[in-house]
Amino acid sequence: SFNDVWYIHLDKFGRVWIATNGGGLNLFLPENNGEFIHWTSTAKKSALLNNSIQCIAEGEIDNADETILYIGTDLGLNKMIIKNRGNDSYNFDESFISLSDQLNIADVSIRSIVVNSNELWMSTNKGIYQYNVVTKELVDYRISEGYGSEIFNSGAGTRMINNNIVFGSVKGPAFFNPGKIKQSDYEPNIVLTDLLIFNKSVSIKDNTILDSIISYSNQIRLASNENAISFKFSS
Repeated sequence: SFNDVWYIHLDKFGRVWIATNGGGLNLFLPENNGEFIHWTSTAKKSALLNNSIQCIAEGEIDNADETILYIGTDLGLNKMIIKNRGNDSYNFDESFISLSDQLNIADVSIRSIVVNSNELWMSTNKGIYQYNVVTKELVDYRISEGYGSEIFNSGAGTRMINNNIVFGSVKGPAFFNPGKIKQSDYEPNIVLTDLLIFNKSVSIKDNTILDSIISYSNQIRLASNENAISFKFSS
């Protein structure tokens, strides 16, 4: 359907899936001298997010007759579920699920996906994401974590034999061991920084309302008509 091929994936049944930059997803059919099945974002039976596909990864599942493909597009992440109807692996039912809306990453271009048990590690144009397919939890890691750039290249990602993961960015490779990454359990204090009445900040000079800055005030004195209040805070 399109000559600009960006990624090729061979699944557990030996099927060849071809991702293109603008033409959607293709499945190569080896019979009849080679034919293709096409899926695009504009097709009625397809829920493919975008026709520019950067990468494909296969999920780890126990069902022998089912295949799950995670498809990284310019507009987020698709999950494709393929269920074989019989012994012919090219005779199947398929469905698409958009994970981008669920994860709030519709504006993220998924550049590479590495499967690590129940986790998807994804490099993007906005850093690295970790998605747990069981708990549905998404964690993002930005440049402050220590890697060189938040902009990664298409298809440049793999898991090494020591279980380290490496992604290729525009400023070199980013190596990490997913098993050694620990989430911080630090819970910062919430501090009030401003009091607003009718969307106007209250100054401590007006001591009829506050006797000190809002973070140290023990009380707030309001007139009966001062009934639209809001706060600003930081943590």
